[in-house]
Amino acid sequence: MLSKLIQFEWHNNTRNWTFYASYIIYLILGFFVSAFANFSFSGAYKNSPFVLTYAIGLLSLMTIFSITLQVAQQFLKEYETKSDAIIFSTPISKFHFLGSKFITAFVIAVSSFGMFIIGMMIGHQMSWIPKSEIGPFEILNYIWPYLVIVIPNILLCLSILATLAWLTRSKLFIYVGGLFIYILYIAGSIFSNSPLFANASPSSAKAMSLAAKIDPFGLAAFLEQTRYWTAIEKNTQLLSLSGNFLFNRIVWICVSFLLIFVSYKLFSFRKTKTKKAKSLKIDTKEAKVFSTEIPKQQFKTSKHNWAVFKSNLKMDIFLVLKGIPFLLIVILFSGLLMIEISDEIDGGIRLPESITNTALMISTIMDRLPFILILILLFYSSELLNRSENSRFEMLENTAPYSQFIVLISKLTALFMIPLILIGISILIGIGFQIIHANAPIEAGLYFSMFYYIGFPLFLISILVIAIQTFIKNKYLGLVVSAFIVLLFCTGIGEQLGISHPLFRFGDSFKREYFDLNGFGSYTFPFHISMLYNFGLAFILLTLTGILWKRNSTILKTIRRNSFNAIQKITFAFGSILFIGFGSFLFYKTNIEYPYLTKNDQNNWSEQYEKQFKKYANLDQPTIISLKSKVDLFPEENRYEVKGTYELINNSQKPIDSLLLYIDRNSKLISVEIENAKNLDDVSKFQHYWYRLEKPLLRQQKMKMSFAFTSTWSPFKGHTAFNSIIENGSFMRISRYFPTFGYQDSNEISSEKERAKRHLKPQTPLKKLEEKSKTINDFIDYDVVASTSKNQTAIGIGDLIGNWKKDNRSYFHYKSNGKIPFRFAFSSAEYEIQKTNYKGVSIEVYYDKSHSRNVTKLIQDVKNTLDYCQLSFGKYPYKTIRYAEVSAFADGFAATSYPSTVFMKENFGFYSNLNNRDKEDIINQLTAHELSHEWWGNAQISPEQKEGSWILTETLAQYTELMLYEKEHGLQKALETLKIHLDLYLSSRSYEPETPLYKTNYETPHLPYDKGMLVMHQLRILIGEEKVNLALHNFLSHYKYPNPIPDSEDLLKEIYLVTDSKLHPKLDEMFKKIITYSSKISEVESVKKNGFYEVSFKADSKKYLENATGVRKQIANDATIDIGIYDENGKLFRYTFSIKNNTIEGKIKIKNKPQRIVIDPYLMNIDTFIKDNDKEID
Repeated sequence: MLSKLIQFEWHNNTRNWTFYASYIIYLILGFFVSAFANFSFSGAYKNSPFVLTYAIGLLSLMTIFSITLQVAQQFLKEYETKSDAIIFSTPISKFHFLGSKFITAFVIAVSSFGMFIIGMMIGHQMSWIPKSEIGPFEILNYIWPYLVIVIPNILLCLSILATLAWLTRSKLFIYVGGLFIYILYIAGSIFSNSPLFANASPSSAKAMSLAAKIDPFGLAAFLEQTRYWTAIEKNTQLLSLSGNFLFNRIVWICVSFLLIFVSYKLFSFRKTKTKKAKSLKIDTKEAKVFSTEIPKQQFKTSKHNWAVFKSNLKMDIFLVLKGIPFLLIVILFSGLLMIEISDEIDGGIRLPESITNTALMISTIMDRLPFILILILLFYSSELLNRSENSRFEMLENTAPYSQFIVLISKLTALFMIPLILIGISILIGIGFQIIHANAPIEAGLYFSMFYYIGFPLFLISILVIAIQTFIKNKYLGLVVSAFIVLLFCTGIGEQLGISHPLFRFGDSFKREYFDLNGFGSYTFPFHISMLYNFGLAFILLTLTGILWKRNSTILKTIRRNSFNAIQKITFAFGSILFIGFGSFLFYKTNIEYPYLTKNDQNNWSEQYEKQFKKYANLDQPTIISLKSKVDLFPEENRYEVKGTYELINNSQKPIDSLLLYIDRNSKLISVEIENAKNLDDVSKFQHYWYRLEKPLLRQQKMKMSFAFTSTWSPFKGHTAFNSIIENGSFMRISRYFPTFGYQDSNEISSEKERAKRHLKPQTPLKKLEEKSKTINDFIDYDVVASTSKNQTAIGIGDLIGNWKKDNRSYFHYKSNGKIPFRFAFSSAEYEIQKTNYKGVSIEVYYDKSHSRNVTKLIQDVKNTLDYCQLSFGKYPYKTIRYAEVSAFADGFAATSYPSTVFMKENFGFYSNLNNRDKEDIINQLTAHELSHEWWGNAQISPEQKEGSWILTETLAQYTELMLYEKEHGLQKALETLKIHLDLYLSSRSYEPETPLYKTNYETPHLPYDKGMLVMHQLRILIGEEKVNLALHNFLSHYKYPNPIPDSEDLLKEIYLVTDSKLHPKLDEMFKKIITYSSKISEVESVKKNGFYEVSFKADSKKYLENATGVRKQIANDATIDIGIYDENGKLFRYTFSIKNNTIEGKIKIKNKPQRIVIDPYLMNIDTFIKDNDKEID
């Protein structure tokens, strides 16, 4: 019987077009994903086990929607066709009836997604995929993730949806269930800090382990297992059915079978619900009076229309609000939003808690809310528009005397009120968080602004959705088309596909974060214009919708029959005026005032630039040795003007007869005056200007050049992160935008794929460490007068010579005390100032008046850093150290250091909540790191761009940061920070080929920052902090300006000089090789004897030498390794044991009760899997 029923169900499914559509769609999707999508990771082949598992696992989420459709169509067809009573009266068993449906659906789901796998196999064979990106074909690489990830996921989805179908017998619950499986997965992933959805903050090992266990689709477990895989492991190693991944699969397969069992037991062939008819109450006392007077017809009056509007609106809103789907939406939506806000406040494992201010609340809500609200709009649109038809009430409704347009408006209002209610709920959630945390004022005006910035675009989208579903009579096709158009033109999906021009966007919510210093900035104006442009189109659509609403013929026939009335003509004309007028203004702002450039346009420019100017890469050009300039900042106008004079010198070996001047694309050159020079060909298209000198500039001869330029930006195009001249909190790394000389390799296309496509030669590689060619220092004398708005302070670098006010502007004169690198910046804001003098150095902090909470701590940390660095490395080179707060509109850094001045972003420290001592002390870390750059970079050394240069600046700053952090918070807290950096290093190194630390390049920041901190910590433990600091002091004495420019070998030479020669091989391993370890505590036992606890243990440890791609070779191990014991008070006791045959065994006696044993407690080795380095002691 079961086999016959399965055959029947299969035959029934094959008669439906959706059956074939799902197979074809999955096949095509698999082909396009493998042939065109960029599921690639550096060093990993497109068809490697890792990439295939990642892509197949991620795309397996799509089975939620195909299974939802399958279950909704096939599991309830007996109820829809009213044949359930007949079928259930036959001697068919519950097992056969339900089993046949479930097995058929499971086979269809599994086999249809199998077409996706086949499509991927075909796609990877396409000739246009570079052979270098494809590895050997292994069918198991495709089949294995299909077996261990996809099939269990299909089983889980099907069991959930089948349970809903059998217990509720409602299509609505099935569709809502399918949607909420997806939403719940996202919510659960965020809650567990899954690596799939983790944002900027990295997940801790504990959080990843939790996510790996509870992730129903297994992706977090896959990412946890592969987190530290190198490129070679990604290309060769299959996902192992072990550990948390095995646990995850077993748990969720068991959950699937449990759901099937429960739903089977609860299912009944009988009707699940019967409604009792309500008895009518008859008021016998009521007198029956009949009137012979004919009632007056009042159905076309405004009063009647208002009554119709209220009645329809009340009914629609009531039916939505009382529905279980809306209740589920509110619960899940609120839970998801609370999780997101909590995550933003928490800051992750690297950052402290954020202050719960209104800016953080609304920025989080405005970032997460719009897309979810659009999905909810689409979900309810068809339900609201077709409610009369679905309830078979339409014919009766159409005979009633009312205006159809009033019903349309009521439907529009009801649909729009759904997101308004959810926005209101999100506001209450945000306010609730602020009340609970009570560390920032509640700004009601900001909250209410969301009804405009989110609500108004959704109102426009509501009109668009209703219009499309009115134009298309078929409700299913109308919903699909409206969803397609909305996702393309109203969400970020369309922007990712290239539909990003403002003229092609409709109902885009406001996408800028709100920050205390500058609010939303100038970006509100383009938003207003876009909304007016969209509003014009919405008026046109609403007018046409009013004409076509509830039509009985084609669109053209209906328009011909129903001529525009006066109101419709006015609204159509008004909409057309708005649409054309503001559309034209948008076009002018985005295409004429500032040309609109796509990514391809930019690449074309870069290609032409390289072809035309690459030949001048080695052209001798003069060196800038002095700058005197006037910088006028106009924050309210988003622009600044610069006039300046360079003193130039010819440091080359030959006379210079031509100057190739260049200015950045963010700047517009106004004038140039060069002594005895003539302007030649116009190549300003590429920001270059040729000048021929009448008399060649001889070797060591000097000359002067005057120039003027301006820089501005349009909120219609967006600002440059390092050139943020804004209303308040401006930050400009302005040296980038001053004129310079010669070919600019930064303008080249950096993508290897794009270069190959355009047949460009590989970029010139970074200069090798072994190349010792002489390079001239770019240090200059610096003298600048900056002016800004009257109520603002302009912060520059160097010594402040004087400040004054004139013509409603504030002026500040900055001058360097000696020469500095050609690297300088300005900020401008309405600052509060706190100053103190410490041991002859003026410490000055410039901050926003609402951000004073951490200023006192910042000043104390500056004092501590000055003490440590001056004692260890040498005298601070300036009279002043300034810390200036800048707006978070300046992106790409937390803080950045210049001679005598450090600029810190407002959302990194100034209003962080440092009360939670378990979190990182960002003020201590940033203060120490950035201030130490006054010794390591900026002012005293300026390394050239070559291999290893970063360790001279960032690695040494990381070391200083760690030492200051340890001195304030202790060794144990410092070790926790080091574990974070170990995790960051191990999880990042698989994305780029690794080089030894002393040869790091600019493509691998995790090496100088994260591994660099670890290695310097190991060096400090190995030879002692005093010797490390002596080596660094000597390095600075020998190589600071005007001494020769150092490289990483010069640093290592100083370190080797202070280190015992017996330890030199160890130094080689740390700096010149890639050495990793794999250690594990395998056994541990504790016994109390004679008042002491005796801990017996056994551990394993192996040592490896790796190459750039992670290929490992086991080598001879170290002679000893440290074992640590933590007692019940959390105190660490460290002991050294010998390693014999990669095994460590021993016994340790301690007085207090032991809690945990750790191998390598001081992190002297880089262990690729640190989770098994410790073990709890029972």
